Amino acid sequence: MSALALPQRSQRHASAPARSLDFATQPTIRTPRLNLRKLKPEDQYRIAAAMQDIRVVRMLTSVPVPYASDDALDWIRLWGAGEMNGWAYAITFDGGALEGCITIEWREAGERTGWHLGYWLSPSHWGDGYMTEAVSAIIERFFGRMMGETLFAGAIADNPASLKVQDKLGFQVTGTSDVYSHSRGAMVPVIDTEVTFGSFMPA
Repeated sequence: MSALALPQRSQRHASAPARSLDFATQPTIRTPRLNLRKLKPEDQYRIAAAMQDIRVVRMLTSVPVPYASDDALDWIRLWGAGEMNGWAYAITFDGGALEGCITIEWREAGERTGWHLGYWLSPSHWGDGYMTEAVSAIIERFFGRMMGETLFAGAIADNPASLKVQDKLGFQVTGTSDVYSHSRGAMVPVIDTEVTFGSFMPA
């Protein structure tokens, strides 16, 4: 299961929002089954391996193809250097091996300028509710800091599993967009969604 974002090659944001989320001080989050921690340089290999799995990468519109471990390391270093405004989490079971990623980052995106959610999970763990559990916990922390904000997300139209995660958590469909998918080499329809503190439904 996966949604639209991460991990891209080096990309800096032109301007910062009035409020920020600091990767350097983001909290470790523990759920009943998961340990959600900051990214580490050694995560590059697990990220790169996932980005070579067509089941994952075909659902991530912005990921360049091919994608190597050096690309993943550059992306991780951007977070560590404070170049990205937001949070980037490794999904793990015990704080060790990365099994997926979740980001909340500020993007300049026209009418959807603001905080954007992106995520993916290794296919071996699909269907067990891990992504809903992880995303719910991170959004709860986000709204603890940013109660008045809107969190944007979405999924490619042929990714019903990702849309199901968002629906469970209270995301509302706001429209559709045509977005270029590097892995598919074509434009794809994306279902745009958003959630606020008032509509969020923790899992």
